Amino acid sequence: MPKTGAAPPRESALARSALRYLSTQGSHVRVRKVHGSRFSTAGDPDLYGCCRGRMFVIELKQAGKQATAKQRHELDGWKATGAVVGVATTLEEVEAILVPFGVVTLADWRKMRRGSPVRTR
Repeated sequence: MPKTGAAPPRESALARSALRYLSTQGSHVRVRKVHGSRFSTAGDPDLYGCCRGRMFVIELKQAGKQATAKQRHELDGWKATGAVVGVATTLEEVEAILVPFGVVTLADWRKMRRGSPVRTR
């Protein structure tokens, strides 16, 4: 029986899942996680990469939390350059940001992980 009032998954768990999902897409997707430190720029998105020639940046947030003003400002700057940008609190939201650019859907990805046949694009 699930606990009532259980805390939502941490942002770090979402980052691990998103990296695992995106890094198994094949050679047409490259992705990196930005680890915040005193040497990084405040507000930098958590994930950045390229999918079939389109730059993307994604800010990951724990469910119920929103991007800060600085994070939104950074996303707006990336969007102005033509990058695909988004804020995601779930793996499904990461998928929704990138599926229009050719990533494998989560449903197909899960089938591949189980060894089931999947239609390719």
